[in-house]
Amino acid sequence: MLSSVNRSLESEELRAVFPAAAVTGGVDFVHQFASRKWSLSGFAAMGGVRGDTLAVARTQRRPWRYFQRPDADHLELDPGRDALAGVAGELRLRKQAGAHWRGGLAAATISPEFESSDLGSQRRGDRFDVSGDLVYVQQKPGPVFRFYQVNSSLRREVNYDGDHILTSLFLGSYAQLRSYWSFNANFGAQPRSFDDRLTRGGPLAIRPANWRVFGAINSDQRKPLTVNAGSFYLREDAGGYVVDAFAGLQVKVSPRWNLSLSPNYSRGVAPAQYLSSVADSTASGLFGRRYVFAGLDQTTFSINTRFNYTFNPDLTLEVYAQPFVSAADFGEAKYLVAARTFDFAPDTTGRVSAKDFNIRSLRGNAVLRWEWRPGTTLYLAWQQQRESFAADLGDFSFGRDRSALFGARPDNVFVIKMNYWLNP
Repeated sequence: MLSSVNRSLESEELRAVFPAAAVTGGVDFVHQFASRKWSLSGFAAMGGVRGDTLAVARTQRRPWRYFQRPDADHLELDPGRDALAGVAGELRLRKQAGAHWRGGLAAATISPEFESSDLGSQRRGDRFDVSGDLVYVQQKPGPVFRFYQVNSSLRREVNYDGDHILTSLFLGSYAQLRSYWSFNANFGAQPRSFDDRLTRGGPLAIRPANWRVFGAINSDQRKPLTVNAGSFYLREDAGGYVVDAFAGLQVKVSPRWNLSLSPNYSRGVAPAQYLSSVADSTASGLFGRRYVFAGLDQTTFSINTRFNYTFNPDLTLEVYAQPFVSAADFGEAKYLVAARTFDFAPDTTGRVSAKDFNIRSLRGNAVLRWEWRPGTTLYLAWQQQRESFAADLGDFSFGRDRSALFGARPDNVFVIKMNYWLNP
């Protein structure tokens, strides 16, 4: 695959923001052997940009790169550069078939200068990782289980400076009972490592150790009434945690219509949410800048609702709605005491602060589809969006936030679309 972007930028403002050209390309392969029980796969890619020095400097500062990091020996922010180019690749050996045991080993890398966001998106660069997984599968139905599997994995990442930035351990399971009910449960852990993204271009900090558990259950999906439910819990050594609970109901009692409701509740407490950084000549251990954080307590609730109705094979109605409310409560500002730590002290300067807020949102749409002759279809669509933002609240109150949501002024969009088949 090869992609190329070339922009005609006629103003200095545009040339300072967007690269004039970007190229991304790569090859991949899969080789199966030993009667296709084993496979060897991989890819190699390159990606880069070229343009005005201001645009390339912005690219060097992007969150998946942070060339301005003051304690990175392998990175350097060069404001005079007019191009970047890097590589990425992966090699994976896997046992993909067998009566019970499967698994694989993999190694992958993304160089610091690799850039592919003009093709689509890029999560991060500057990493090298190795991983492995082992799976046990039982596909023969027994007296209790129709099917089950247990899987485990281990992953370790370092950046190009050799800093240990992640180790992740995972143990999971999935089982389907003879009744077609199913459940899955897993456990994961991350030992303490370094975080080269927490300070948003500043020095390394500690990534606290954490552990997490997840469990879910699903009823027989063949039935006209099905349910599912699950929860997730994460705890950090530094005191942060995440609690998430979800449920689902699907009603399919008629061949004409079906309804699904999926509520989700989440609460997370982050001990150190990044706010900003300010110049400070006294912060010698932090290279002349003070990195300011605050604790964050955030609660979110949402419901995904879908309703489909078939009047006849040529006329259908689809409706979707998602009410969403979230409250964010920030603590007092504090600053990182020293690089390569997760220690903080109160920031009494008052230069940086965060405001609590509540946000309420409702997004919904309805589409009526009429195919009055083969290949020729008329669509009538209605989309509504409501949004309400309240500063300085921070506490979660479902009744109050729900009332504010439905009291907000709606934006309505109506669309008519027709596909016409010229020669049916």
